[in-house]
Amino acid sequence: MSINQQLSQLYTNWKDENTGHFVSGGVVDEARYAQCETKVLYLLKEVNDPDQESDWSLVDFIRSQIQTSTFYRSTGILGIWNFGLQHGLPSHQSIIAEQKKNMADGLSSIAITNLKKSGGGGSSNMDEILLQAEYAKELWMEEIELIHPDIGVCCGTFSVVKSVVGFQTEVCDSGALYGDALGTRFVEFVHPMYRISPKIMYAHFKETMQSCRSTT
Repeated sequence: MSINQQLSQLYTNWKDENTGHFVSGGVVDEARYAQCETKVLYLLKEVNDPDQESDWSLVDFIRSQIQTSTFYRSTGILGIWNFGLQHGLPSHQSIIAEQKKNMADGLSSIAITNLKKSGGGGSSNMDEILLQAEYAKELWMEEIELIHPDIGVCCGTFSVVKSVVGFQTEVCDSGALYGDALGTRFVEFVHPMYRISPKIMYAHFKETMQSCRSTT
């Protein structure tokens, strides 16, 4: 079975035993993901969906944006980061010269999931994220094992992942923390909606990835 098929079965089993709103993760394009020199999973907190009317998929959400070339700010920024990582970390200016094309390219090869599987509001309560991450620990740890990324970029979630998984941390040259577990290097980074210029975030992402990858 493909990664997404295995994840679908995992989610079905989980929902059979747990009620409530559920947002699934996965790999956007498995063929593209398999070809990546560095396979990356972006670990986010929760989606902004306070109504929680129905279950939905982050993968479908991103695929629809690729198809229409219409990107939300958060996913567009992830696309820029991942395009850069998969293409030798070029300058931010060179990426945004063909911004929508490169966002789509970058998003095509990502894996993505949230620690909290139900929706939330516009801002996250980290105590709640920690509680939900602990509750769903077996689920999202199995997600990671099935996706088997080289790097897990913890977008505002590093402290929670470290607390729940438990691993030793080191500091890379950019100042970001990282640690190894489950066959993956988990790297501390900001959420793509962090209130700072996208070009500054990309510069920090570039330095962090150059440093963390050089230590593997």
